[in-house]
Amino acid sequence: MNNLVTIVVPIYNLEDCLSRCIENIINQTYTNIEIILVNDGSQDNSISVINEYAQKDDRIIVIDKKNEGVSVARNIGIEKATGKYIMFVDGDDWIDHYMVEKLVIKAEENKADFVGAGFIFEDIENNRQRLSPGGFSPIIFKDDDILKNYLVGNYIWSSVWGGIYLTETIKSNNIRFDETIRFAEDVLFTTYFMIFAKKVMIFEERFYHVLVRSSSVTRNRIHELDKSKKKPDVEGLLKKFDKWDNFGEYYKAWFVRFSNYELYHLALKVNYRVFKDFYKEYISITNYRNWNTIRIRKMMGRKHRIMSLLGNSSLLIWLSMNIPRFLGKKVIA
Repeated sequence: MNNLVTIVVPIYNLEDCLSRCIENIINQTYTNIEIILVNDGSQDNSISVINEYAQKDDRIIVIDKKNEGVSVARNIGIEKATGKYIMFVDGDDWIDHYMVEKLVIKAEENKADFVGAGFIFEDIENNRQRLSPGGFSPIIFKDDDILKNYLVGNYIWSSVWGGIYLTETIKSNNIRFDETIRFAEDVLFTTYFMIFAKKVMIFEERFYHVLVRSSSVTRNRIHELDKSKKKPDVEGLLKKFDKWDNFGEYYKAWFVRFSNYELYHLALKVNYRVFKDFYKEYISITNYRNWNTIRIRKMMGRKHRIMSLLGNSSLLIWLSMNIPRFLGKKVIA
């Protein structure tokens, strides 16, 4: 069991934390890896850090390009990948030394298109952690059950980090990141993959560490207020591949959950007056309120059932995010 694994790392202005990321990759207990480091037009000294490691480790492939965004960088990594499996790691995050080995073992034992595990949000500035859900035995989904459970948020995460993908499934179905999307770009990729996956395994061990910091793009910018931003068109993807008739109801649960993400994150960043105005417009131009019903909420896990129930009131959303902050407790958005 020594199949090559390709690890794709998009990098943009990360010289302050890049060494930790690369060190944890090159020191994996599973050594048969190729590491594709894509410098996406960094303006700092990231490329110097990258080249220094490339001189020491011949498993590293360096791609130095102009800035075009993380989706372009990941797509280039996919094109260059020669491994049986592909893993995505962001340049400011890091992985445990035995992550690749454990994921490959599970993938090979179960002949899975995807094996996913948990993750840890690392708020280093405040010395705090937030863990992905745990306490469950390894779970295997097959065929239609994969997409159903993904859409309702049952164990299969939307983020691309935390697992390994079978390269053949990606390349044979031309699955790529939408390069026109700058927000939640991994959601569309993951949905695309789950449409074609035949077998998926999820287990609770947490190997992937997500760095939480004030300079993070999604946490620092109030992107929810940007009416010009393009959102992932999951509905269009389901219809494109004739999945709508069988999965339309599950999509409604996905849309409510995705809306919760937008609404709750915005509530943490703006005052109530601004949030109330946004919420009023949001429910007038989307199906959030129409689909946020008891029947749809029953399809979700406990956390999202509660969030969706509170989601019927702009005030309850805003208070649920800001009361902890008023009490001096840190909320990681």
